[in-house]
Amino acid sequence: MMVQCDEKDESILLKFKHEVTDPSDVLSSWSSDEEKDCCQWRGVHCDNITHRVTKLHLPCDTIQSDEILDQDNEKQHCLTGEFDMSSLLGIEYLNYLNLSNNDFKTIIQYDYDSIHNKTCNDSSNIHYLDLAYNYHLFNDYNSMLHQISHFSSLQYLDLSGIDLYKEIYWLQSLNSLSSLSELHLDYCNLKDINPFLQYANLTSLGSIWWRDRDGRLRLRDRD
Repeated sequence: MMVQCDEKDESILLKFKHEVTDPSDVLSSWSSDEEKDCCQWRGVHCDNITHRVTKLHLPCDTIQSDEILDQDNEKQHCLTGEFDMSSLLGIEYLNYLNLSNNDFKTIIQYDYDSIHNKTCNDSSNIHYLDLAYNYHLFNDYNSMLHQISHFSSLQYLDLSGIDLYKEIYWLQSLNSLSSLSELHLDYCNLKDINPFLQYANLTSLGSIWWRDRDGRLRLRDRD
């Protein structure tokens, strides 16, 4: 007998679908009416044995270049709206989340203590998080970075394209990510992050990629 997609995982994914705006029907295969289960939906990857959802890969396809994309015209077909982080954290075994290059406007703020108490997943399962080039996503920097700071097992984080120039406490928010090994801050409007790194407690961090305010791509290897 074939193991089917977990009902709770499927329900959470359908909730996410109904909350976002999908002008190009990227999520058209996400339907409880379809014969195929959620492990066969676009962008959804499941464990081969348990069929629990482990990865959600939904980057928007646009023409990438060395310049920032036209924020108004190039993303009309991308997923947009509000992104409810607390909802997706209910997927117990989710460890990979890529929503890069979409046009989400905000992450709905959640009560971390409530999520921690009500679900088996206290967000520590997330190892890979890519929110790059969602230009309007971090309008409330303190709230968004505070949420990410709870991802205790995060190893890869990409916040490229998000303007952090006015956010003076961004590094303090990431200091709790003791497992972080790779950090991407391309086009974040940061002039030089080296002075900040001497105060960082990111013990596992190996590679840091960023593009300075003059447009030069830099790599810092802490090994």
